[in-house]
Formats: sequence, C-alpha cells, structure tokens
Amino acid sequence: MKMPTPRECYVTSLKLIKSNLLVIFTITAVFSGLMLGIILQQFHIDNQGLMIIGFPGEILLRLLKLLIVPLIITSIITGITSLEIKSSSKIALRGLTYYFSTTLFAILLGLILVVTIKPGLRNEAPAFLEESPLGAETRSTVDAALDMIRNLFPDNFVKACFTNTKTVYSYRLTNGTNGTVTNTTMRELSDTSGINMSGLVCIAFIIGIALLTMKEEGESLIALIKVSNTLVMKLVICVLWYSPIGILSLIAKNVAETDDIGQMLEQLGWLILTVLLGLSIHGFITLPLLYVIISMRNPFKLFYNLLPALLVAFGTSSSSGAMPVTMRCLEGRVKIDKRITQFLIPIGTTINMDGTALYEAIAAIFIAQLYRLDLTFIQYILVVLTATIASVGAAAIPSSGLITIMIVLNILGIPYNSVFIIFSIDWFLDRFRTTVNVWGDSIGAGIVESLSASDLDLSNEKEGISKFCTTSFCRFGYQRQSMESQPIIKYTAAPDTDEEGKEKEIEV
Repeated sequence: MKMPTPRECYVTSLKLIKSNLLVIFTITAVFSGLMLGIILQQFHIDNQGLMIIGFPGEILLRLLKLLIVPLIITSIITGITSLEIKSSSKIALRGLTYYFSTTLFAILLGLILVVTIKPGLRNEAPAFLEESPLGAETRSTVDAALDMIRNLFPDNFVKACFTNTKTVYSYRLTNGTNGTVTNTTMRELSDTSGINMSGLVCIAFIIGIALLTMKEEGESLIALIKVSNTLVMKLVICVLWYSPIGILSLIAKNVAETDDIGQMLEQLGWLILTVLLGLSIHGFITLPLLYVIISMRNPFKLFYNLLPALLVAFGTSSSSGAMPVTMRCLEGRVKIDKRITQFLIPIGTTINMDGTALYEAIAAIFIAQLYRLDLTFIQYILVVLTATIASVGAAAIPSSGLITIMIVLNILGIPYNSVFIIFSIDWFLDRFRTTVNVWGDSIGAGIVESLSASDLDLSNEKEGISKFCTTSFCRFGYQRQSMESQPIIKYTAAPDTDEEGKEKEIEV
C-alpha cells in the first residue's frame, strides 16, 4: 500500500478544514463566549454594558426572524410543486404517508421524553430569563381550539406575517331582574403581535396544491418560487456565516449575567441527553422496525450499505449535501429502483425531517420548562402540529433548525430571543439529527419500493419479463437490459419472420 506524500496529506487536511470551516468557527465562538463571559463576571458590568456586548447577537436574532416567513413559504411551495402527484400518484401518496407518519412518531416520542425527563426543571430557572411570557393569562380549551382554527385561515395574508388572532376576555357587570348583579364574561377577537405561522403554512399548502393543478400555466410561477427559495437559502447561509459572531456575543452576555454557570451547563447537558436518547430510539428502533414489518428486509444490511451517505450527513450537517451520496448508495449498493430514488429522495430531503422535528419539540418544551410554564393539552397539540409543519419548511442546510424552533416558540407565546439558550449546543446536535433525517429518507425509499413492487413490476423485471408485454407483442421475448429512467428493452423477432435473430431497441 502506497503511503501518502506530505503534500497529499496537506491537501487532504486543507480540504477537511475548508469543508468544516463553519463548524470550526462555531465551536471556537462557543468556547470563546464562555471564557469571555466568565471574565466579564468579575467586572460586574452594568445593563448598558451588557446590552452593547450582546448587540451582535441581537442582530443575529433579528436576521433569523427576518428569514422565517420567506423560508417557510418558499420551501413548502417548492416541496409540494415537486411532487408530480398526477404522474406518480400511488408512489407520492405512499411516500407522503410515510413522511408525515414518521415525523409524527418522532415528535410524539420527543414530547414523551421531554415531559418525562424534564431537562428544564432539573435546576432553578436561569437568572437571565425574563418573567413568564404568558403571565397569569388563562383561556378556556374551547377558545384556544377555536383560535387555532381561526389562525389557520387568516383574513389578510400581509397581516398574518406579523399578527395572530386571539380571544381576549372583558368583564361587564349587569343588573338582573330581581336586583342581583351578575359579572358577565365578554369574548372579543384581538390581533396580537407575532407571526401567524400556522396561517402562512396553510396558505402555502393551498397555493402549492393549486399550482400543481395548473399544469403549464403555473410553470412560470413555480420557477419563480423555486428561484426565490434558492435565494432565501443563500441568505440563510450568509446569516449562518455571521452566526459565530452572534453566538459569541450572546453567550458572553448571558454567562456574564448568570451567577451559576455550572447550573446552566447542567441543564443543557440534560437537554443533550434527552435529544440524543430520542434520536437513538427513533433511528435504531422505530424506523428499522417499520422497515422490517413492511418490507421484510434486513435493516442492518441497509445501514451498512448507507454508511458513506450517513457519514457525509454527519460530517456536513446537511441533508442536501448528502443527497447525491444517498442516491448513489441506494441505487448502486442497495439496488433500489431509480424511479423511486429519483422521485422520493429529493422530496424527502425537503419535507422529511424526523430528527429536526423531534429536536424542535424537545427544545421548545425545554425552554418552556425553563420559564416554568404549565402548558395545557391544547398547547401540546399545537406543538405537535407546528413542529410537523415547521419541519416540512426546514432548510436542508446546517443549523436551519434554529429558525424553525422560533416558529414553535411563537406558538407557545415565548419570546424569539429565548432561542439563544440552545445556540451553544445546536452545532453538536445538528449532526445527529441530520444523520437521522437521511436515514429516515433511505428507510422510506426501501419501504415505498416494496409497497410499489406491483406498480413498478419489479418482480417480473428480475425474471426478465416486462409488464410492457401486451397481447400486441406477446410473440416477442423481451429481456430487460437496463434499469435507467428510460430503460432499453431488447427483443428478438419470432422465427417465422424475415428478421429472425435481429435485435431491435425500443425506448419505453
């Protein structure tokens, strides 16, 4: 075996550093922020000084908030319009059923773990948190449910970008006929500040489905939205390159404010444990079990064949970056039909984010626990629905989950800037949840292929007989030559013709 030369080692190391430069900057920012915050603690800086220290972090939060609406809307519409449900209705239906079912399983698992382990209640609430954002306000279950449905159908698209509809109570004293005074509760609808994300997502779904039905008429608008989505992704990447500065600023400010840094690190440790436990259960138990039950195949063999793709996903923290390797592994090593991989994997990369959805649910409830909020059943339902929808719009790039977590926090009424609490560990957890996302996409491709075997005629093709044989061509013996997207089929004419033995090619 030839030993690599010093120059080859240098080039390889340089490529490795370059491909992980953002991660290196983020890790450096986390530790630098911790050290700077510990040093600043000794100087007892006043509020104005702390505000200046945290100003770059405030800019980061504002930029993330700015990108929420365009990212979610363009991502959802782009994902839906790429489905081509009419041409592959059964495959699309099976794929979507799998995607949303496994995402729902992941979120419910995350809720069970975070409510059971209670990572945010392991210690006292950090001193730098604001008071409970919900205060003493209470709403009935019926009113909360009706508000949820109202917000799904906003009466003004522009207003939905910055306000929610909410039931507020006022009390009026009325005199009864017998001289008694009654305190009557009056209900009114009011607009409260905050993005109506559920309404915007619902509109995006409706627009995407409508564009699917427009055929050629909607192609120009679909192309425009896809370009807009690409532009938003570029902007997100630019913000992420700025994020190390903001992360350093936020961590330094909040460490300088807190009295017990060990307490905060302990709570974050419990959050890491909860998320990794949830990802492990979902990745090693739930998904393989579904694969065994439905497809009757060995998940360990699939895992072995997908190792290159999973390692790329872990190293890059990007489902999009791992997508070419994922498709190559599924087609070349697992031997899954290209019609399945080329259709489902790009869609799954966009809308199937099991690991991200699980993380969003756990992180949002963790922050609510830090605020000592007593969430109602309706609010847990809202977390499930919002995390499911938000994961569909999550960009397949590193740390995009920070943006979608802000959507879940908005539903719970928690301030956006609370997301800074998990900045210091997001880069670490992002690698694991991205790996689970890619693993879930691959499991889905295998399951859908097994369910679609009769539609794709996979069993017959393996025997050399194509479903293309009809009564008009029954006198020809067909042999499948390729599994390309436009396969070539060779046939031999019958012996009683003049073209005996001559091979022809037919494009299917």
